[in-house]
Amino acid sequence: MKKLILFLNLSLLFTLSITAQVDTEDNNRFEFQDSYEFATGKNHDTKSILKLTTNGNIINGNNFRLSFEQKLNNSLSISGGINGETYRNPIFSGSHSVFIDGDTLPVVSFPQLVGFQRAFKLDAFLEGRYYLNQNYLIANGFGNNVNGFYAVVGAIAPFYDGGGLDGFDLSTYLGVGVQSRILKNGILDFSVLMDYNGSGITLSPRVQAGFAISKNYKNLEFNNARCNILKCFEERNFHFKIPLNNFLSLNYVPRARFGSVSVNPRIGFEHRLLQGLSFNHTLGYSQIFFVNTRNGVGTSRFGANYGYGNNLRWYILKRRNIAKGKSADNLTGIYAETSVSFFESRNLSSEEPQELNYKLRHFSYGLNLGYQTRLFKNLYIDFQGYFRETNLNGKVVKPGVLIPFADGTFQSYGLSLEVGFLF
Repeated sequence: MKKLILFLNLSLLFTLSITAQVDTEDNNRFEFQDSYEFATGKNHDTKSILKLTTNGNIINGNNFRLSFEQKLNNSLSISGGINGETYRNPIFSGSHSVFIDGDTLPVVSFPQLVGFQRAFKLDAFLEGRYYLNQNYLIANGFGNNVNGFYAVVGAIAPFYDGGGLDGFDLSTYLGVGVQSRILKNGILDFSVLMDYNGSGITLSPRVQAGFAISKNYKNLEFNNARCNILKCFEERNFHFKIPLNNFLSLNYVPRARFGSVSVNPRIGFEHRLLQGLSFNHTLGYSQIFFVNTRNGVGTSRFGANYGYGNNLRWYILKRRNIAKGKSADNLTGIYAETSVSFFESRNLSSEEPQELNYKLRHFSYGLNLGYQTRLFKNLYIDFQGYFRETNLNGKVVKPGVLIPFADGTFQSYGLSLEVGFLF
């Protein structure tokens, strides 16, 4: 709960930074428009908008959301569209039994992992949004658009999964968020949503970012306001990064009186080696906590993932842009990089030492091509295409016994988008 409160506070600080009030004097207002208002399009009337976004989740697969939002009046809008996601299903073959010397019964029987099959699913959704304080903003000269704080309620239903029609399984959600345009074709949407699918409730913060198109959207530039937002001319030798994507999720099943909390904190450190060349390090950890409320409140831990990754990154156009006066020597721009990472998944329960547990090690390497930029003072966006090969090695663990159970290699490719805080 403390992490959720921290996220809400950080999101509020971000929102205030892009929705700050301006001075009513014309000169001061023009100076403010020179940066924040230009970047977010707050003064433009944008009553309809087409959005293609992603939450950047590359753990389960690639995902996207294609939607169309239409303003009904100053405060209300309706939005509908589709969510798509690709994911990998493990393929197992046969059954293998392991015996300990002198035993007549196997310690464990397990299938052999032989590969992964890529699958695809689609969901359809419809939602309504109420944008707060819009009448006041419009009366004070701002546009009738889709920027700002909102409350949302909606419904979502899967209609295609893995090559066949899926059963109708309607779920509903409600929550709060803040949405903002970024320059001419960017959009950023932070929200905290509570989903209910008939059996369980999930509460989680979400980050959606991507591209937006709207009719007659003006993008006039005043005194290089674009670089005031993206900090083109601020030199930077290193920075720390804290991604916001998928870092917290809460789930509760009322009928079973059972819930879970999943946390996935990460931190990155990027430092310059030479002009246009940097080294990027990432440390990650994730943990699932179970909560049982049948007889009082009981908690337990299940599994953990932890790992390290690094990228040797070359900002392709950095030298040329510096020579042409378009950029300072910093850590932004189009880049190509190598990617190496190692992490381990495990369920080693000290509470139940006689239970079978597991270790699963992932080692991956590949190449990425992407674009990273700063946004305002303490935000960043990193969009990339990636190709990776991952090697898996697993063991079942029983007191005094280590049993190999899964070895395999698979390739993955796609797009990812990371949004977070930068210091």
